[in-house]
Amino acid sequence: MNKNPNRGSLTIVGWGMRAGQCSPEAVNRIVEGDVVFMLVAGWLAEQLVRRLNPRARSLQHFYRARPNRRAAYTAMVAEILAAVRAGHNVCVVVYGHPGVFVTPTHAALRLARANGFDAEMLPAISAEDSLYADLGVDPGIGVQSYEARDCYLHARAIDASAALILWQIAVTDDQSF
Repeated sequence: MNKNPNRGSLTIVGWGMRAGQCSPEAVNRIVEGDVVFMLVAGWLAEQLVRRLNPRARSLQHFYRARPNRRAAYTAMVAEILAAVRAGHNVCVVVYGHPGVFVTPTHAALRLARANGFDAEMLPAISAEDSLYADLGVDPGIGVQSYEARDCYLHARAIDASAALILWQIAVTDDQSF
């Protein structure tokens, strides 16, 4: 990915919903990363990422160390960008799809690009993909997909003739983001 080997870069990859759902291209980026950060679900996923790259380290501690999600996200992005600015080829591995409900990945990507660094996001199997497979639902019937708090706050119009997916219901009352 890095077109300039003397300059840092950022690649954000999705781990998928479970082991084995990560693309071969994403696995290569994890293996080749100078610095690998991860936000994956559980101890086993962390061990599997560390098996691909022993330098991998978790970003989960930011959730425990910060008073709210916004502060945790800001700290994560700062750590990621510090490694990119230090000239490292950085890979960030996240649970599911890296662009779906992962605020820090979008912020890090935007900042890296704004600062002139090579930065890209590689897709993975998301929770929504898994939902269609697990329930045997064809999204071709029509699907509305909203973050629950956003749907409520903005009084989104619901089409009763299409499926409705509401995400992140557990944090609907979280005022911090």
